[in-house]
Amino acid sequence: MSTADRQSKGMAWARWSAVLVVVVIGVAAFVLSFAALQDLAVKARTPERLAWLFPVIVDGTIIQATIALLVLADSDDRKWFERVLVAGAAVSIGGNVAHAVVSGHGVGAAVLAVIAPAALLIDTHGLAVLLRTHRSFRSNRLSL
Repeated sequence: MSTADRQSKGMAWARWSAVLVVVVIGVAAFVLSFAALQDLAVKARTPERLAWLFPVIVDGTIIQATIALLVLADSDDRKWFERVLVAGAAVSIGGNVAHAVVSGHGVGAAVLAVIAPAALLIDTHGLAVLLRTHRSFRSNRLSL
């Protein structure tokens, strides 16, 4: 097996591992954030039967921007979705921190509330970089 073939298999393994990690972290972050944002909406006197809509809007925007960012990894059009993703993550982080504070859980819980959405943002960016690197690697290999 040539060095290029080993590198290609290594990149494929890394890419699929990264996708799996992002999906698992994404689901975990979504569930934790959803619960906190829904409870925050209830505490803000949103009727309980409608409170689930607030996290759907916030986290749904993050999911949509994440998908678009990954699809457009090599396109200049990704800039808009990068900004949407960062803004959505900021709203999610702010909402999670507000929930911890309003619920009386203190600074430790507020810091903990930042971890899931921040990890999702970091991992999503890492996956986009990995996808761009793979495409660049493949293009360079084909041109040799």
